[in-house]
Parts: sequence; structure tokens; C-alpha cells
Amino acid sequence: MSGAPACAALVRTAAPDPDGGGPVPILAMVVEGSVPRAEVEEFAARHSFAPNGTTARAADSQTRWSVEADGRVVFSLLAEEGPASIVMHPGPGLFPWTTLARSRGGTVALALIPGLRSHALPEIARALASRDPAAYWQVSAGLLTE
Repeated sequence: MSGAPACAALVRTAAPDPDGGGPVPILAMVVEGSVPRAEVEEFAARHSFAPNGTTARAADSQTRWSVEADGRVVFSLLAEEGPASIVMHPGPGLFPWTTLARSRGGTVALALIPGLRSHALPEIARALASRDPAAYWQVSAGLLTE
């Protein structure tokens, strides 16, 4: 990752669509516990992440993702203050996750989650299910067509 807070893990997951449209692909960015909350909040504001409970539309963000010829998935987060990028290398589960995203129109939710004790799926699920606006921030990323 470049230009983003240090993350303990990038976890590919999915959650039910509140509108009943099936699973929504999510990239959970589990922020390292040592990263100051102010740094997380500044990054979230700079890249138009919305607090939990607020709608984050891909059309409103400058965050996009693409699949490179070598199979890497690259997220580009643009901002006036400078870009950030996240690169995920090919590995188990990446292809089915990107296939899910493509089947839903190419939108992926990036969830910026600070303060977790671990990056295990149950811990991430609890954060994503929380009603607390400070539990995480989200931004929707649209797929750049190949």
C-alpha cells in the first residue's frame, strides 16, 4: 500500500446488500493498532470515505480498481493532496472475489476499520454490523473497464 495508513491486513469479504441484492464485495482495510485515530480520520476525509451508516456511491468517489494483465488487483484512491494505492497480488480467493464484484456491476466497498483486536473474519463482521458511525469508514470503488 502506498499513501494509506499502515494496515494489519487487507481482507476480502462480502456482506449482505441492505437492498436485498445479494452479497456486496468488501475489501476490509484493518488498520494497525499503533496508527493514531487522527491519521485514520484524515485519510478517510482526504479520500471521501463516508462514516458507517452513510451511503458511499462509486459515482461520488475518485476511487477505482482494475485487474492488471498479471492478475494483480490495483485500487487507486485519488485526491488533491495526492493519490494512494492498494495492490493485491494473485492468490487463493482473489478470482472468485473479483468475479463477484464484476457480477454486481463492478463496484467494491472499501471499509477502513481501525481499532480491531485482530483481523479475523468474526471481528471484521462485528465491526461491519455495528451501528456506531465511528466503527469504520467506507468508500465505493468502481471497476475501470479493461
